[in-house]
Amino acid sequence: MNQELKEKFRKKIEQNYAEHTAEWRRQPQEDLIRSAYQIWAMGQIAEILAKTADEREIAYLMQFKDPLKIVTEAWAFEKEYEFDFDEQLSAVLFDLTDRCDADGFYERESPDMTM
Repeated sequence: MNQELKEKFRKKIEQNYAEHTAEWRRQPQEDLIRSAYQIWAMGQIAEILAKTADEREIAYLMQFKDPLKIVTEAWAFEKEYEFDFDEQLSAVLFDLTDRCDADGFYERESPDMTM
């Protein structure tokens, strides 16, 4: 696997998570409580996404400004509690990349930022 691409992806995910964390800090407690499960899921995904995604999935997700949000929302939409989290995340990544589900719904990165 292209280690440089994987490292850029890891850093992008860290940056996305830091931005979401800063946003959460500005929210009222009631909103945080309602969003607790999604916040938890995003933290879990942020921890393992760069290790779990393959080169094709990373290349697809690097086109977007916030791949962490895309994967978290796709995971939340498709979640089935009886699956292993890592296995479920791999399935979500495969489906997102295979069907290009984020196209047209999420803001893309400028072309010079994707690789």
